[in-house]
Amino acid sequence: MDKPFSIKQYYLSVINGQRKGALSSSLKSAFFLISLLYKSSLSARLFCYNAGFIKKTKLPAPVICVGNITMGGSGKTPLVQYIAGHLKSRGKKAAILSRGYGAKKPGFNAGESKNSEKDNDESLMLKENLSDTPNILNSDRVIGGKIAINEHKAECLIMDDGFQHMRLERTLDIVVINSLNPFGYGYVAPRGFLREPLNNLQRAGAFVIAHCNLCDESRLRTIRERLARLNGTAPIFETEHALVKLEDISNSAALPMDWLQNKKVYAFCAIGEPESFGLGLKGLKADLLELETFVDHHFFSRDELLAVIKKAKELGADAIIATQKDKVKIIQVLTPYELKSCETPFIILKVAMKLVKDEERFKELIDNATR
Repeated sequence: MDKPFSIKQYYLSVINGQRKGALSSSLKSAFFLISLLYKSSLSARLFCYNAGFIKKTKLPAPVICVGNITMGGSGKTPLVQYIAGHLKSRGKKAAILSRGYGAKKPGFNAGESKNSEKDNDESLMLKENLSDTPNILNSDRVIGGKIAINEHKAECLIMDDGFQHMRLERTLDIVVINSLNPFGYGYVAPRGFLREPLNNLQRAGAFVIAHCNLCDESRLRTIRERLARLNGTAPIFETEHALVKLEDISNSAALPMDWLQNKKVYAFCAIGEPESFGLGLKGLKADLLELETFVDHHFFSRDELLAVIKKAKELGADAIIATQKDKVKIIQVLTPYELKSCETPFIILKVAMKLVKDEERFKELIDNATR
């Protein structure tokens, strides 16, 4: 099976210093020069917005933005889901604004079109978990916001992955920090994983540190202290991704959470933070034979999924494990009959975001931003 991820692995080994030698040093120098140019363009863009040379658009509804400052997965979408669920419990009609990254043909309200190519994996997952919350896929968040308000009567908007999207004015910017790699090796891409300089975190109205259960207190304290130095006014919250459900994909049957204990499993995923998936499986005491990783948002082909099934059988796996984000793509390719006839059980691990502490304070922050 082809692994485009190998190129990413090579790149990662260069920027994190694991790969040594003249070629690695030359690449790092080249990446650094490119990152300086990129950083300059970002600074110029931010200046134009702050000076009013480029106008921001204010919509007639409060906007909560959930974003991050590093490339890759950080736990934004589970937080968006949590906020949408909270607003629903308060009787507010919310809509989610997504860029639609990974959709082959970006559409408008996810799940409405009969053409599934208009949806991406995250929108399909949100549709499964929040069936009555509109999720507007449009790279122009202003247009998406107007659709949400005018066509879906949304009273408040949640922008998924929008910290760098400056044109739409918001009432609250929440920045999710991935505890496994919080500051992107300290450099703007491509020298590091930062989307913009760390000093720009001064724009944040609140921080949410994700995956706190996967690192120790000393590391968390270091992250908190650095965030406080970068932005001393934004409150800091901590979350973990709780493993909430095991599901047999062939019949949607729930399995007990200890079902994986001591079982040999072959796992695969196409998510931004595959390390957290692997750690979660080990936390369930599964015997992880292999974790096959694809690039984030990858849509699996039929041949790739059949190769996964074949590889699991060759390794003698007791189960094939994937994430819910992968499930919504798998069931578009393999028929229910094929899944049922698979000799190795095909299991989905579902997670949910949980605030470790100060949950009521976080809910109050959301309520105040959407009044």
